[in-house]
Amino acid sequence: VCSTNIDNELDGANCVSCHMPQVKGSVSDMKETKKHSFHGFAGSHFHSDMLTQYVDISLLRQIDNFIVNIDNRTSHALLLHPLRQAVLKVSVERKGETINLAEKTFARVIGHKGKPAMPWAASTTLKDTMIQANEKRAVSYDFKIQKGDKISVVLGWFLVNPKALKSLNLENDKASTEFHEFKKQSFSY
Repeated sequence: VCSTNIDNELDGANCVSCHMPQVKGSVSDMKETKKHSFHGFAGSHFHSDMLTQYVDISLLRQIDNFIVNIDNRTSHALLLHPLRQAVLKVSVERKGETINLAEKTFARVIGHKGKPAMPWAASTTLKDTMIQANEKRAVSYDFKIQKGDKISVVLGWFLVNPKALKSLNLENDKASTEFHEFKKQSFSY
């Protein structure tokens, strides 16, 4: 239940081309080259900013509501580890006041015998709301945008789903409880 299940590649992209992209400079002083493969392996722990180019955020304003579109252009789910939780945070700045709208969460719940379980004990996926490979997820907000509004959209994640913190004794662990901002976009009307 913890595999990537990747059976497709986008335009010749693969794990190395996205997570170890070509960067300027030589990899060593033994041979001079203009570029080399980045060896930091960009992912949710480190260098996640390198991956923002594969996820687009757009906003569709309608008469009485609006839709935030998240376009995951990768060949795998937005977050692969089953303990991760993605969170979409949206706020509206109106006449100097900030209105925080309800957060939307995306996760994959794994389990055993119909009940949630940790990765080492899980045998199946019970629920999966994570943004999938090549998916454009539309998230609707029942909120009317007015002229002069500024909408801030933040997509990020928790390294450990807050619902699993207690059972792993990680309630006071900063890295596990911290919200990691992945991509932020603002829209003005």
